[in-house]
Amino acid sequence: MNSSVAARLALLSRQAGRLPTGSTAGRATGPAGPGAAPGRGEVPAVYAQAAAADAATRPDTGVSLTERIQRIAPRATTFVRPSDEELAARLGGRLSMPGLIEIEYRHPLSVPHGCRALDVLTAPDLDWLTGPSAAGAGRARLVFIDTETTGLAGGTGTLAFLVGVARVEGTALVVTQWLITRFCAEPALLAALLEALGRGPAGNPSAQGTVELVSYNGKSFDLPLLCTRLRMARMGAGLAGLAHHDLLHPLRTAFARRWPDCRLQTAERLLLGLERTDDLPGHRIPAVWADFVQFGETRELAALVQHNRIDLLSLAALLPALAQVFVDPAAPLPASVGQPRQAMPDSAAIARMQRRQRRPECARAHLLAAQAAMDDRALLELADLHRARGDWALALPIWQALAEAGALDAAEALAKYHEHVSRDLAQAIRWCETLCRAAPADPAHASRLRRLQQRRQRHGALFG
Repeated sequence: MNSSVAARLALLSRQAGRLPTGSTAGRATGPAGPGAAPGRGEVPAVYAQAAAADAATRPDTGVSLTERIQRIAPRATTFVRPSDEELAARLGGRLSMPGLIEIEYRHPLSVPHGCRALDVLTAPDLDWLTGPSAAGAGRARLVFIDTETTGLAGGTGTLAFLVGVARVEGTALVVTQWLITRFCAEPALLAALLEALGRGPAGNPSAQGTVELVSYNGKSFDLPLLCTRLRMARMGAGLAGLAHHDLLHPLRTAFARRWPDCRLQTAERLLLGLERTDDLPGHRIPAVWADFVQFGETRELAALVQHNRIDLLSLAALLPALAQVFVDPAAPLPASVGQPRQAMPDSAAIARMQRRQRRPECARAHLLAAQAAMDDRALLELADLHRARGDWALALPIWQALAEAGALDAAEALAKYHEHVSRDLAQAIRWCETLCRAAPADPAHASRLRRLQQRRQRHGALFG
C-alpha cells in the first residue's frame, strides 16, 4: 500500500477513535508470517507507525473525532427550549396554531421610514410601473411580501420558515408575520398566508377581493418557492394568477449603472436615507432558525423577526421612492449631497423601459425633466424620440453637439438624416467620412460612403 494512503487512513482511524494517538500497537508479523492480515480489531503496524509520525508533526491532532463531538455536545444542552407560548410572548405575538406564531405590528403612516413618507400608500400610483394598459391601482389592495428561508438554493429542500406581509389598513401599515417553530407547522403557515391574501382555503379567490403583490426579487425567489411549497402541501393553485410587481427590476433599470449593487440595503441607504443599526446579517438567518430548531437557541430570533419587519417597511417605502425617480427625475435624492453622479438615475435606461412598454410620451417627458443632468446615452435616446415624432428641429441640435464631441451614434444619425430627409449629399458624405475614419473596420460605414459617392456622381452627371 502506498505510504501516503496508509498515513491518511491511520489519521482517519485515530480521528474516529479507533487508534490512540501515538500508538504503535499492531503486528507487522504474526503467526501466519510476514504480511499476514491482522486479527479482528487489530490495527496494521504500518497504520500505527504512520499515526505516530503524524502525531509527532501535528500535536493538535491528538484529539479523536469522538472526543471532539463530546466537547461540542454539551453546548446543545445549555439552552432550555421555551414553550411555543413563551416564545410567542417574547416575540410580541401569539400562538395561532400549534407550532405557528403570528406577530402583528402597526406602523403609523404619518411616521416616515428613513426619509420617505408612507402616507402616499393610501392611494399609490402604479402607472409608472404597469403602463397604460393596466387598470388603476384602486381596483386591488397592495400587499408587500417577504420571506426568510432555510437557504437560497430553492427547490424542494428549501422552505420559508418566516413569511411577512404588509398592507395599508386605515392610517397604519399593518405588518403580519408568521413564524413556524417546527417543520410540521408549515401547512398552517401556508394556510394563514392564503387566507390573508384572500385566496380561500384551497388557494382559490375568495370574496375578500383581489390583491396585487409587491416584492423585492420575489419573481425569481420568494413566489416560486412559496408556490412549490403549496404544491407539495397539496393546497391548490396557491398564488398563481395574482398580479405581482417586483421592485428589483425597475430599481435595477434606474441604478444598475450608478450603484455598486442593487441589494435592498443599498437601496435603503441611497434612496430611502436609512442606515440599519444592530441588524442581523442576512447570511446568518438560516443558521439562527436552525440553531433554534436543533438546540432551542432563541437569543437571535427577535433580531430575525425585526430584520424581516424592516425589509417589509423598506419595501413599502421603496414604492413611492421609485415612483418619484421615474416621474420626477430632477427631484433630489437622499444621497445626492456629496455624490450627485451616483444618486442620479439612469434616464436612458428608464426611457428605454418605458418605450418597451409602448409609452414613448412618458419616456420623452422623463428625459425632458432630467435634461439638465443627462449623459450622452440619455441625450441620444431623447433625440431618437424626437425623430420618431418627426421633430427634426429638436433632434438635429442634439445630434450635432454629440457628433462634434465624438459620438459615433450621433454622427451616423446625421448621415442618415442628410441622406434620406434633407437630401444634402455633401453633409451626408461628410459624416460618413467621419465614421469611416473613426471606425475603419466597420463595413456598413464604408458601404454607405460608396453609395453616397455614387449618388453624387450620378447627380453631377444629370445636373452638372
